[in-house]
Amino acid sequence: MKKLLALIFLFTTLLACSKKKVAVPEEMIQMKDMQIILRDIHLAQSAATTESISDSSKYSAKEYVNYVLKDHKVTREKFLESLKFYTDNPALLEEVYDSVITELSRLQAESEAK
Repeated sequence: MKKLLALIFLFTTLLACSKKKVAVPEEMIQMKDMQIILRDIHLAQSAATTESISDSSKYSAKEYVNYVLKDHKVTREKFLESLKFYTDNPALLEEVYDSVITELSRLQAESEAK
């Protein structure tokens, strides 16, 4: 009985720790901004891929990404540092990408409806 109680206590403790939400430090790109930047980067990469098929003189995917970062007034270094933070915190990264995927799906549906 004591072993069962110890296992239940251990399991409950582990669950409580794993569900603790990590706060995004001030120096990192905040979640909402990261969602928007990643959405725009994925759209830019898609545009670069589409354009490279039709015209090889167009911009590269890296140039599109640089444009997106400049448009959002974020340095490449800050973006990469923030991306590493989110990658090191999978629950936060999942939350960010859930939003990105939802928004990209919405945009795709709008585009296909036209």
